[in-house]
Amino acid sequence: MDREHEYDCEPIPGCRDFHSVHSVGSMKVGKLLKRGLACFCFSCIQGNWEGCENRAWAGDWMLEVLVPFNSAYVRNVQLQEFNADDWHDVGVNGNYFASILEVGDNFAVAASPDNEENVDFYVLVCTRKAYTCKTAFVCKWGEEFIPGDSLIEGLYYQKYGLGVDTYVLLRKSQKAHILAEHVCAVKFLMLLCDHRVSGNDPVYKLQRRVEEAILEQA
Repeated sequence: MDREHEYDCEPIPGCRDFHSVHSVGSMKVGKLLKRGLACFCFSCIQGNWEGCENRAWAGDWMLEVLVPFNSAYVRNVQLQEFNADDWHDVGVNGNYFASILEVGDNFAVAASPDNEENVDFYVLVCTRKAYTCKTAFVCKWGEEFIPGDSLIEGLYYQKYGLGVDTYVLLRKSQKAHILAEHVCAVKFLMLLCDHRVSGNDPVYKLQRRVEEAILEQA
């Protein structure tokens, strides 16, 4: 196999079972979407995944977070695709921001004042777009939801180390469910760092300009 290229990543467990994959954008170069079956309907051929005629069998797209070998290359691509000064997807209209979220996008929600982590807001990556709850349930993280709630599903970025802007994505943790109305920022960059924690999980940084904008709304 020719590995003379700038981008490479850790092998993805179970990748031989994937029959359909696609990227989620240049800024999200460390992520891809996967599903168990391929579909060749007209909508899928055109890249209109929402209009898939065989969605009931092919299933929904699922997020796979990659672990790149060359963090510097990924970081440079991210910075080329995202300018914090031009980013404006932050504000108080949570339902609107939730409606434009796509799987693989980062988003933030305000934290309650007495939260155990002592943070002002939580950062997550979207694993399921906004949908309406049909049956009452309790999220694995303890939140209760009732029919009619508008929800988003995601994985948490957990604060790491002493830096206020340093995070680790909990790739293997339980997915969290968030009320769409609580979303206060979307589609911002989590900058890949060179460091990894035990378990081989990458470390990310939240840019200062983005953090300040989120704090104004959280």
